[in-house]
Amino acid sequence: MFDTHTHTTMSTDGKMTAEEAIGAARSLGLGIIFTEHYDADSPDNDYDFRVDVPRYMSEYERYRSDDTLLGIEVGLTHLSAKRNAETIAKGDFDFVLGSVHMIGLTDIYLDLTHSENPTITKEDYLEYVLRMVRENDDYDAFGHIDYPSRYFAKNAPDLAAGGPVSDARPDGKYSDPEMDYHEFKDIYDPILRTLAEKEKPLELNTRRLKRGTALKNTAEILKAYKNSGGRLVTIGSDAHYTHIVGENFGAAIAMARELSLTPVYFRNRKIVRIPGV
Repeated sequence: MFDTHTHTTMSTDGKMTAEEAIGAARSLGLGIIFTEHYDADSPDNDYDFRVDVPRYMSEYERYRSDDTLLGIEVGLTHLSAKRNAETIAKGDFDFVLGSVHMIGLTDIYLDLTHSENPTITKEDYLEYVLRMVRENDDYDAFGHIDYPSRYFAKNAPDLAAGGPVSDARPDGKYSDPEMDYHEFKDIYDPILRTLAEKEKPLELNTRRLKRGTALKNTAEILKAYKNSGGRLVTIGSDAHYTHIVGENFGAAIAMARELSLTPVYFRNRKIVRIPGV
């Protein structure tokens, strides 16, 4: 089993060295894939999410082994396909994870957490994901389909206080951070069908699985993915710290088994099925 989504200090926001990450994975009996960030239009601030691929390859090649692989996480936007392809071609990658962190030039994280009046809605994100999976092919699996929920959650009131949990508030923030599968089924289904038809595994991202509503919604999304013809998943923690490596993998593996989905990882950009899982 590999943790297929991790970030070291080679990414601008990574807080663990390669050695620390490998050690954390091995202590759990896991392999690890580094998926350092590349977002072609990363905003010009203290965090530049454009990994220096030649440096990455030069410094990290010595770590590549049976249980340590080198990947990249590329941000899919309608503006960046050519630059993404050029960046991927610069490195000898085992795995390319495709994700949506930006809608065009609007950074989702910055909009939802640093703007006085956030503009991105759940519909905006999911509709853009649909466009991206239709327009792009040069990636191996699609990552964290519930990405904005991390930041909707930061803006949510204490749900224990009661009251509505599904309505958008006038300030653009959400009482319920989950992008509920059943609420957005008309957008989710073509996304999942497109991934299945293109034989792109969907990532089972473990970052939010301790939250009961996230666990339930993830299971609903994966069930719909299977019903659309999807059969394969990657499992990744999106760890930026050593204590997050392999987090919630037990719940993820149990979910994959319950839904008869096969966990896989990639080596030399080819699917490797994990025996006995």
